[in-house]
Amino acid sequence: MNKFLTILLLAALSAVGIAQDKRAEVFLGYSNLQADRSFDSLGNFSSFQDTFKRNGLHGGEAAVTGFPVSWLGLTGDFSMHQKNSRTTVATGNNEYERRVIYFMGGPTFKIRNPTRIEPYVHGLFGGAHIREKYTLTSTTTTGPPQTILDISDTKFAMGLGGGLDVRLGDKFSLRLIQVDYTPIFTGDRVFVVNNNSIRLDKNRVDNLRISAGIVF
Repeated sequence: MNKFLTILLLAALSAVGIAQDKRAEVFLGYSNLQADRSFDSLGNFSSFQDTFKRNGLHGGEAAVTGFPVSWLGLTGDFSMHQKNSRTTVATGNNEYERRVIYFMGGPTFKIRNPTRIEPYVHGLFGGAHIREKYTLTSTTTTGPPQTILDISDTKFAMGLGGGLDVRLGDKFSLRLIQVDYTPIFTGDRVFVVNNNSIRLDKNRVDNLRISAGIVF
């Protein structure tokens, strides 16, 4: 997570010059990803179903939007979300890491008006990098000493949604909320763990991203 905070800081510093142009906006904020379950079928590892269920991942989002005209912009968007957990189960110690990184771009339509409230919608298209690592260290004499499932892949992704900005002054706005439907199109995949096949037969992971922060 410290690496991601460093990335956000560098993005903020590099965007200062861009933000001086009133035709551009920079957003930095907290983001929560409601990540869909990854596996429909786990073969011989069906006991892992509870681990790969839908869960919430914390992270951050950075975006830059340039406006050729006041109401139409072009947005570049980056976000990262991660979850780490460790539990003790009957068969051993369970460690789980899940990380999702989005990098997308597309048009933004913003409603300019005399009030301080400015709603907007956008359609973002690009990719997402998914990483899931599951480690079960067995404490029993019958099972294998360690089971590791480590999946890393980059696939096509979208971000369809919008939000609400409230102007705090000439240079800053508060992004009260942004909600995006952010599906990842994973396709069919097969993984082998301990000589057993795990089949991912879900072609789309339906995630929901919720963000809030500062626009300058």
